[in-house]
Amino acid sequence: MITHPLNSKPEYSVGDILRRYGDTYDKSHAMSPEQCKVLRTLSKCRTSALGGHLYECEEDGCGYEIPVYNSCRDRHCPLCQGIAMRKWLAKRMEELLDVPYYHTIFTISHGFDILIPYNERLFYDALFEAASWSLDFMSRKVYGGTFGTTAVLHTWGQKLQRHVHLHCLVTGGALSLDRKRWIPIGDKYLVDVEELAVKFRDRFCHIIRRYYRKDQLTFKRDAAHLS
Repeated sequence: MITHPLNSKPEYSVGDILRRYGDTYDKSHAMSPEQCKVLRTLSKCRTSALGGHLYECEEDGCGYEIPVYNSCRDRHCPLCQGIAMRKWLAKRMEELLDVPYYHTIFTISHGFDILIPYNERLFYDALFEAASWSLDFMSRKVYGGTFGTTAVLHTWGQKLQRHVHLHCLVTGGALSLDRKRWIPIGDKYLVDVEELAVKFRDRFCHIIRRYYRKDQLTFKRDAAHLS
């Protein structure tokens, strides 16, 4: 992609790229029906395929007309979601504390990929719960307080393969349990990464086993044999 300032218009949109190279990519890459649907939708964004409306200049009887095509409004479309993204980012910037932050990523084994399409909400809830629980456990153990965390779910990788993970922005310090003082972490990293990973893994698997025992998981099609 071409990098550009947040408020400027890029030379090419994702739709432009898909209309030019989409067919070639489709023939050389295996994609799920969901991926194909998203790419088709994005390729039609702001084109005549989605219809549009006509703007006419009324100043001094000018009568100049310009067609404006409709947006696809797909949640994956960077063109349509640009305004929403900027609003979301502005709100998050207002929430930032005057402390250092650390970027922590939680991901799960690709062995779960076959189950996720039929249990998306359960798996995403489990991911958030396990990450939150493990960060809270470690912050209480190491600092006697709680971290501040903003977590964002990503479900795909850069090559459009399924890759479910959380990006977490974690405060470089903790709020004491009595909520009366701030505990800085100093020059070290937040916590021991290996211990955090073990806590996250164990908690996530515990949640998935709980779903299974309660017969909450759905096993369909290519995942039916796992039931």
